[in-house]
Amino acid sequence: MKVLGIGEVVADNVYRVNDMSLTDQQPCSQQVQHCLGGPVPIALILLARLGVNCTLLASIGTDEQGEDLKKELRHERVHLLTQHQPATKSNIILVDEKTGNRKKMRGSVTHAPLRNLKTEFLRQFDVILIDRHEPQALYEVLQKKAPHTRLVIDPSTEISALTLDMLKHAEYPIVPIEGVLKIDGGSTLFEKIKALYAMSRKEIIVTAGSLGTILYDGKTIEIIPSMDIRAQDTNGAGDVFRAGVIYGVLRKWDIRKSIKMGNVVAALQCLKPGNSTAIPTKREIIRAAKSLRPKHIEIRHLEAYCQELG
Repeated sequence: MKVLGIGEVVADNVYRVNDMSLTDQQPCSQQVQHCLGGPVPIALILLARLGVNCTLLASIGTDEQGEDLKKELRHERVHLLTQHQPATKSNIILVDEKTGNRKKMRGSVTHAPLRNLKTEFLRQFDVILIDRHEPQALYEVLQKKAPHTRLVIDPSTEISALTLDMLKHAEYPIVPIEGVLKIDGGSTLFEKIKALYAMSRKEIIVTAGSLGTILYDGKTIEIIPSMDIRAQDTNGAGDVFRAGVIYGVLRKWDIRKSIKMGNVVAALQCLKPGNSTAIPTKREIIRAAKSLRPKHIEIRHLEAYCQELG
């Protein structure tokens, strides 16, 4: 089982605060945690902990922060192929102490795009996971990957020509509910999901935060509930959810079982503060799969959640 990840690596500076209204200033909080961030590396760390052979292709700064992130990835047994840059990307993450909800403020550092990927290199992987920050690499992957290689993408909540094209080409379109609500094609959540299916012609997986996951196969909309927990920090939950689904795909599980795995690891991620520091271990996952219970979720809960999101 071999997985390639292509995407940004970020130094996350996580602050636990009471006031989530801050937008452009350093948070006034002593509770700060520095950790590795970025949707693709977080997913790969979880997969590596589950015994998957993982390679990360990314640009990382040669500064002290970058060296620390490289050490962490190597410690997690993620094989690292880097395009070196002068400075490391960094974010400020605000975490609401009461709800665990988060707000991200991006830093100003930018990196040159990854390009000129070798065909023979790409064709060795069973799954390729890529985020929206490397569009040039995405189109090279589509041209050069092996026919058996499955593509999983992370569009975040962005809905643009690029992310819609990513969803169209992915074998497993996974999109947050916040992104689905931005899609043209009907006024309700379910009409928008159906519009997304009409575009991709593949099963649509919609992550719906604390409610769980929505699966649409072209005929039936199904809710696969989240685990019943009290979240401390939602940072990275969507990233490890993708890893859980990928793990199921690699093990040849059906899509519902794979999504349930994603829901379990996402719940565990939310029980600890931080991003990479909260990723569950294999032992924790095995224990949680036996002990955690799903919530009782109905359509009316989804409708209320969509109204809250606006």
